[in-house]
Amino acid sequence: KNTKAGKELRAERKEKEKTMDDAAALFKQGDYQQSIDMFARAWDLLPDSKYSYDESYLIVWRILIVALKANDTAVMKRWVKHIFLADPERADCGEREMWGARVAMACGDKEKAFQYIDVAMEKSHGRCFERSDTAIKEAYLNAR
Repeated sequence: KNTKAGKELRAERKEKEKTMDDAAALFKQGDYQQSIDMFARAWDLLPDSKYSYDESYLIVWRILIVALKANDTAVMKRWVKHIFLADPERADCGEREMWGARVAMACGDKEKAFQYIDVAMEKSHGRCFERSDTAIKEAYLNAR
């Protein structure tokens, strides 16, 4: 369909994709703050029911990756709550709780991180850790 509404939707989708591509390029260049700002702009480009869109999870996930790399705990704290609400139809295998754990650990709250990991371990049947989680995994296993 070549309706006006259809054209507007395609244009909005293209703008969001370009914004996300630009944000990813900024991340690769090491410009973490600009990358976060561009991903946040992509978030703003989502329609009002943001959480219902598949991209909502991807955008928040990317913001958290950049914030973790930049050790920007303020950004992590502001965005981690969104990871639990974004794309509710996404399979729930503990990945959201692992983000909660990563942010809690980065903010120095080991006990809260371990509580998130307990849930993630249960949901994932012990397969919740990624390669980049080495320090968190060691701390968790040593404490348990």
